[in-house]
Amino acid sequence: MSKEITVADFFKNVEQAEYPLYPQQRLPLKTLLEDHSAPLQPLAAQIAQPILDANEKRRENLDYNFHYGRLWRVISHAIQQMTSQIDRIVDVVVAISQTPDPTDYLAFMQDINEEWNEFAMGFDMPQPDDPNRGRVRQAWINMNAFNARLSTKGIERLNYRLRSGHVFRIALEETPWEQYHIPEIDEEIESDPEDEDNVALRDELLNKRDIRRLNYWAPAAAAWIKYDGKGIHEMDEPMIGDDYDNFEYTNWKGKGFSKERFHYWRERLEWVSKVTALDHDTRRRAAEAVELMKQIEGGS
Repeated sequence: MSKEITVADFFKNVEQAEYPLYPQQRLPLKTLLEDHSAPLQPLAAQIAQPILDANEKRRENLDYNFHYGRLWRVISHAIQQMTSQIDRIVDVVVAISQTPDPTDYLAFMQDINEEWNEFAMGFDMPQPDDPNRGRVRQAWINMNAFNARLSTKGIERLNYRLRSGHVFRIALEETPWEQYHIPEIDEEIESDPEDEDNVALRDELLNKRDIRRLNYWAPAAAAWIKYDGKGIHEMDEPMIGDDYDNFEYTNWKGKGFSKERFHYWRERLEWVSKVTALDHDTRRRAAEAVELMKQIEGGS
């Protein structure tokens, strides 16, 4: 595993970015991550103030330019790159949402949700020969761990449990590696199956269906169990995506979030923990999640 970037080096990169974070936000955020004893709410208010100021100016001039998403892009990158800072970043985000604001704009948390929807929670699995695949894997685990921890804070607009359904479905309900004839891939390359580009495309598409994709998805699912397993176990509502066309390809045909589905996920994670083709770390995380789920189902 590569060494985690330091806060100082992370913010050097932030300063040198093509679209850097505003200094009024960068400096207090850096202080909060460098010094965990620094006062949280006052510094979070400093981070939030440029947003409040921009809203006021936009009421006077709709053409006033302020990049709301830059803060959340930097925060998502911090989550992905600094595992040891996740708890602190959760506290920072909560504090920003609780900054006094007569318009309730901050409480609504529209900007972070837009960033998460459009960028942060998208995942493109790397190819097996990608030298950065370890960092990509850790970043994906971190994003799910962050969302799970944030969901325990009791703030409706920051409750991301519904997002976990997508992760559980791909990690524990789909088994595309069991399909040997894949018409949609054949159709992609049928013009010239031996063309180098088509062969590369075939391999890329097959990689996404390989059982080793669980090295990315199973630890992400395990992170949800580790940090918010009890909350997920208690959910009883539809799962986003169950009514999509691809639902027929999953191995679960019951209702949405439920204790029955939670039990099914436990059985699947137990299976993951025994798959020789997977990394030891993946199998370990799956086994640990299984034990937690047994405790949750047992009422402890």
